[in-house]
Amino acid sequence: MTDTRKELALRLNSGQPIKEAAREIGISKRRAYELAQKLKLPYNPPIKPGAPKWRIIRSLVKDGYEMSEISQILKIAVPIIEEIVYTESLDQ
Repeated sequence: MTDTRKELALRLNSGQPIKEAAREIGISKRRAYELAQKLKLPYNPPIKPGAPKWRIIRSLVKDGYEMSEISQILKIAVPIIEEIVYTESLDQ
């Protein structure tokens, strides 16, 4: 794996949004999305509380899905899902 791929994988798996990772690594957003798709990495789009994807994540967790499964389904890194779940549990 090349240095660019390793750096992108490290950043995306830690929860950094793909657009931000691309800018910091110095590659185009298009190339970042191509590599993420090829390497099956999460895209990590921003998720605001109450947004549709936020509600989907909460629903999947309540239905018993593992965070790793949700990560693969929605292409979102586990740390982001954990943050949503943890924040939700604090709000209740």
